[in-house]
Amino acid sequence: MVDSNDGTGAHEGGAADPPEKKESEVGAAISGAIDKLGPAEQLIGLGAVLILLVDLLGDIILDEYGISSASWIAAVAAVAMLWSRRLRGNDFPVSYKWLLTAAGFGGGIAGARDLLTDVESGFLEGIGIVFALILYAGAALMALGAYRLSKQ
Repeated sequence: MVDSNDGTGAHEGGAADPPEKKESEVGAAISGAIDKLGPAEQLIGLGAVLILLVDLLGDIILDEYGISSASWIAAVAAVAMLWSRRLRGNDFPVSYKWLLTAAGFGGGIAGARDLLTDVESGFLEGIGIVFALILYAGAALMALGAYRLSKQ
């Protein structure tokens, strides 16, 4: 007897699962994870992801624009807290709301510092400007989310 599931996605007829099906499953999983977050958490999470994408694409891959360590730490902390609390259900020894608010405001302050440093140095040109604008937008989203979370 032939194993119908050999790990390649092919069935007995030899046809593989269509890529659209796998993509829709991934999209559904991401959508379900986002739905578990409140509006303020979504803002903080989106801002943090934007900051991390700027670091990955702008600094690590293209070596065109780097972010400060403070921005990176705030973004990683926010993503880790969101993932751990909302998606995994873990508790923290201190207030989750307080920690996430601090990370959000930290990301906003670090992004403002990055903006001031960029303006002072005046070195932005080309694609670095695009990465800088995305960083500033991510920092603003984190700060806005933190503000909304602090008012809840």
